[in-house]
Amino acid sequence: MARYAQLNENNKITNVVLADQTWVDDQEETYILDSNEEAQVNGFYLNSIFIPAQPYPSWTLVNNVWTPPFPKPNETDSLDWNESLQTWIQYTFHPEEGQEVGPDTPFTKKTWNKETSVFE
Repeated sequence: MARYAQLNENNKITNVVLADQTWVDDQEETYILDSNEEAQVNGFYLNSIFIPAQPYPSWTLVNNVWTPPFPKPNETDSLDWNESLQTWIQYTFHPEEGQEVGPDTPFTKKTWNKETSVFE
């Protein structure tokens, strides 16, 4: 048994299955061997490589990598893309001394200002 990605006419991955070659040969759909287990549903198979699913609608594919509308700031804190605001959000956690970060850990949240290039 091997792992195969099923592709539609646009090379979008519609399914990932474990199957043997005989089964794949009997199918009408297009299947590509995924020996490195990189294929994911809603991803793509382009230029002989598996591309993950698009993380956000505003991100575009550049050199086979999903790219945000503007680069991720060079920060050490936890950053997340906010699609509705079209910007990066910085989370800084403030655990009590000796405590690990958990779901109840207090944090501050700042939004990246594209004009000033700082979190505010």
